[in-house]
Amino acid sequence: KMLVIPCTSIKENSSAVNPMYEKDIKIITNTHETTCRIQLSDIRSIDIQRLDLRKPFYTVLTPRQEIIDFVEKNLFDM
Repeated sequence: KMLVIPCTSIKENSSAVNPMYEKDIKIITNTHETTCRIQLSDIRSIDIQRLDLRKPFYTVLTPRQEIIDFVEKNLFDM
């Protein structure tokens, strides 16, 4: 299984981050560096066979430990 934390693009008129469930992270898309918002409210596990390895994955620039700390703090400290 893989744990998936979905992210969404951030539009100019996006509402403020809900610090309990959302965190803005930096990624590199195919062409440039950008910010997206991970959404803990949509977290799920999927079977690893559902990943399409033919498609590229974005490079995450936000430190891995920072994301893990955020997930642990907001999922396990409730």
